[in-house]
Amino acid sequence: MEFEMTTETPDITGLRSHFERQVRHYNERRMDDYYSDLAEDVVYVRSSTNVSSGKAAVKERYRELCERFEWWRWDSQFEYRVTGSTGIAFGPFSQVSRERDGGEVRHAGVTMVVFTYGQNGWQRIAEHLSFE
Repeated sequence: MEFEMTTETPDITGLRSHFERQVRHYNERRMDDYYSDLAEDVVYVRSSTNVSSGKAAVKERYRELCERFEWWRWDSQFEYRVTGSTGIAFGPFSQVSRERDGGEVRHAGVTMVVFTYGQNGWQRIAEHLSFE
């Protein structure tokens, strides 16, 4: 999926709108749309021993999640900051997932997602999750 040119400006309203759209894509399992803002050199940190570096590795991580879970629901209460062309979305989250074998998994914690803004809009460059 290619980025489309945008008329957004790097401000909190635009970042919030972009992030909320990405969360909808994730919850609807529209993964190609969800991946659309990943930078080629994105870094995803789930724990000190679970780090994915690069777009292909992050997409593989989510492919594994899609195989394991038949559905999920992510909710967050995020705050947003924008300085120049850098945006940060951060705060608590919760997720409920159903495994394909019927088991339910609940996660809660805090996360921080870092974006950079360029000619194609907001692009995700890093994401870190910490679980309670």
